[in-house]
Amino acid sequence: MNINADQFMSLGASEFEGPWGPIKEGGSTFKNSAVRSDKRAWPSLVVESAVSEMSMPGLRQDAAWWIANSGGKVQVVLIINVFMDTKCMVIETYVPKLQKSANTRSQTSGGPNDYRAVLDSTTTVHYGAETPYVEGDSVKLQFERLLGRSPESPEGDVEIGHAELLDLA
Repeated sequence: MNINADQFMSLGASEFEGPWGPIKEGGSTFKNSAVRSDKRAWPSLVVESAVSEMSMPGLRQDAAWWIANSGGKVQVVLIINVFMDTKCMVIETYVPKLQKSANTRSQTSGGPNDYRAVLDSTTTVHYGAETPYVEGDSVKLQFERLLGRSPESPEGDVEIGHAELLDLA
């Protein structure tokens, strides 16, 4: 990514309160403090993970919560689920999408349903196979979504290739 460390600040497992929902603590959260200087500002990236055969639906609900409750300010939710039985790791990335709906007297804009989480990519790392392999594309995170600004040379998107994913698993 080629940026200064102060532009991509880890907030750790910080708690955030949604305007329409309970307090939520992300597994790991990150933001560009130069763009989002308020301590209460939503992170641009949230990472949620679990080790369980039954965790995927819950992780997907977490992705939806972050994007909806932040009003689309959370730009990327990366979920990682490790399946011990099958020895594989599933990585999904979610991004916000503004839902277009007609405003009525009973439903105005600015609610928790204005943004929804849209699956951007799925990558599965089969680390327990006789010959480990990756199914799907590399994990790509857009620079502008992570940092809230356009990249300047030599900055660019973050890409975690198949070899790196196999090393991580």
